[in-house]
Amino acid sequence: MFNDNASHSVLLGAIVGAGGYDGHLESSAPAVSHEAAEREARHDLQMAQVELYCDHRAQALVAIRHAMQLLEACDDKALEPQLSKLSEAAWHVRHNDSLVAVDLLDQAKDQLHA
Repeated sequence: MFNDNASHSVLLGAIVGAGGYDGHLESSAPAVSHEAAEREARHDLQMAQVELYCDHRAQALVAIRHAMQLLEACDDKALEPQLSKLSEAAWHVRHNDSLVAVDLLDQAKDQLHA
């Protein structure tokens, strides 16, 4: 179809331009405040507990992981004890020990400031 590199480059540039991709990642998501992250993480932990009460371990793990991502994004050394508890809670969920996991989630929620 195209025998020369210039024509191919023009076509490729047009396709890329039409898609709006410029080769750079755009950070359009607003930065979440530390307090908002903790508040959302507390909500995730409450949802994880409800999922565990309903024996929905996979959904509980999703909520725990999301809470961990929120807290890790804060990049605050003071949140390391909570992250440790959440990691341990996730381990207990995966090993079918929901009661211990619920207790650890309670401890982590109590330690969050939000």
